[in-house]
Amino acid sequence: MMSKLWRIAAHEYRRHVVRKRFIWALLSVPVLLALMVGISALAVRMERDYRPVGYVDHSGMLANPVPPPQTSRPVEIRAFAGEAEAQRALEAGEIQCYYVLPADYVQSNKVQLVYVKPPKNNATSQFWAFMRANWLADQPPAVARRAAAMSDDDIIVQTPDGKRQFAAEPTLGDLLPILAGTAFMMLLGFSGGYLVQVISEEKENRTMEMIITSASAGQVIGGKVVGLVGVILTQAIAWLVFAAAAAAVAGRLFQSAFFQNVRVDSGVVLMLAMVFAPAFVMYSALMTALGATVAEPQEAQQVAGLFILPNIVPFWMMTTFVQAPNSPMAVALSLFPLTSPVSVAMRATFGIVPMWQAGVAAVLLAACAWGAVWLAGRAFRLGMLRYGQRVGLAELFARAKPLAGGNHA
Repeated sequence: MMSKLWRIAAHEYRRHVVRKRFIWALLSVPVLLALMVGISALAVRMERDYRPVGYVDHSGMLANPVPPPQTSRPVEIRAFAGEAEAQRALEAGEIQCYYVLPADYVQSNKVQLVYVKPPKNNATSQFWAFMRANWLADQPPAVARRAAAMSDDDIIVQTPDGKRQFAAEPTLGDLLPILAGTAFMMLLGFSGGYLVQVISEEKENRTMEMIITSASAGQVIGGKVVGLVGVILTQAIAWLVFAAAAAAVAGRLFQSAFFQNVRVDSGVVLMLAMVFAPAFVMYSALMTALGATVAEPQEAQQVAGLFILPNIVPFWMMTTFVQAPNSPMAVALSLFPLTSPVSVAMRATFGIVPMWQAGVAAVLLAACAWGAVWLAGRAFRLGMLRYGQRVGLAELFARAKPLAGGNHA
């Protein structure tokens, strides 16, 4: 029995991965990621200026300046004896701006910035790193290095158990749960076209009679679903590899903390796997059942989009998840099977989801997945030899009756 199921699954897998539709869908994400990285790189390049920044020190604080902390692409910090000299350099385009430190700078902390066009952030941030280094010049070297490199971005908040950490600015690791939920929703959208047409081609070309003479209904529907799930997982793994490569390239290219030092909580990964696996089986079986009950594949294609709507509901309730991730509404959405996967992902992004709640959600999803698989099998048995006829809901949920001929139900 299992050999026939796997043979059908292998055939279904090979049949779909060579189609242009699959190849285009597979390549769409890397092309989109490449465009996003390229456009972002161009935008960052336009927002950076590596021309020198000047300063005029009337306070004497920078008489023997300490060099700023090293960066991958430093901006020269150039001293000028007077404002007239600095102004000539600015007008000649030799520097992008200059700072004037008045005689009472140490007491007032007031600085004058002179420019023709506003200086870029990379230049101003390096100048103030230079100033911090000189403010701390009289401190022990180890203390000065740590304090000069410190900013608000270095403040990290962690949960009492130490399992989750949050920086002042979110990183890719902090947003991984909600990104995984979004990817789950996208995967359902892309896979809907495959799943609702599991048996439509065989019904259209009248080969269903031949198939059911050599394999049972359970083997056929099981093999086709397994094969298509393999196709979808291939697509998901390929997208994951492309996304990881894009994040690595972006981290090196932009030198952004968002893409660097990504922390992944193994507990959150386990929680999402517990919820996503049965949820995907449930949605796959429901879409398969839909495809088996309609008269024409086009009808199923039109209705398949409705399965995405429950996963959009948590995004409509975004404010609730951000402000109160453990509120009754957020917990209810994370336990309701149709909204559970994305809701759990969003709660894990903005707060802490108790593992027992994730376990309850996983059990409910597993029960619904079992029911959906049973429903898909029944829909297949009722509709496999019907051409141009729908299977009504009343008939689908009616008590099964033995029919003459055994196989034809």
